[in-house]
Amino acid sequence: MAQPNSVITIQDRARIVQESIDEIKEIFQQFPDIFLTEEDVRSHLFAKLLAKGLSAVKVTEDNSRSIELHSEVRWYGRRIPRMKSRSDIVVLDASTLVTTVSGSIRLPSKQYGFGGFFATIEIKLRRSDRESNAAFLEKISEDIAKLEKIRRYVQTDFDGYILVFDKGPGIEQNVLALTNDRYFKIIYSHSNPADRNWTQKPTASNH
Repeated sequence: MAQPNSVITIQDRARIVQESIDEIKEIFQQFPDIFLTEEDVRSHLFAKLLAKGLSAVKVTEDNSRSIELHSEVRWYGRRIPRMKSRSDIVVLDASTLVTTVSGSIRLPSKQYGFGGFFATIEIKLRRSDRESNAAFLEKISEDIAKLEKIRRYVQTDFDGYILVFDKGPGIEQNVLALTNDRYFKIIYSHSNPADRNWTQKPTASNH
């Protein structure tokens, strides 16, 4: 793990996020059933992001130590009313992170707060064609609305990503047509396991 306050630039973060997403997308297209759940996708992506440099330890606002990369981050605060959902992965500004109560500072129930962040990544996985196009598109639309609400209420620039992995019928154009917001990037990948024609099947273990 890197030493405290290792320097990572805005350009570094953007490159790390994009490279990690591209690598996970390539794995999905080749071996879609590595990812059985959205948690699988998130775990693999999180590991890539850590390995590429987002494991660097930073000094926090309250003089503790943490890293920039976190998962299942709940949004709360006076500037984001009625926001009950979480983001799958967030790259936050660790220098603004607070985890201890001091003086007039009051922490929410999750016992942490932060004043800035650089990127948020939402993940959607359709496991098979049993889920209808309409239902899947609705779930993606909810993530788009979440990012729009965050941008509307938070006074900071950030990169928003929606990573869509689809094992059902290919609907890339339908997904991309859900928004033309220039602040968000939808990365769509389609790979139906039923279309695979493996030339060599795995053999059973002798043990």
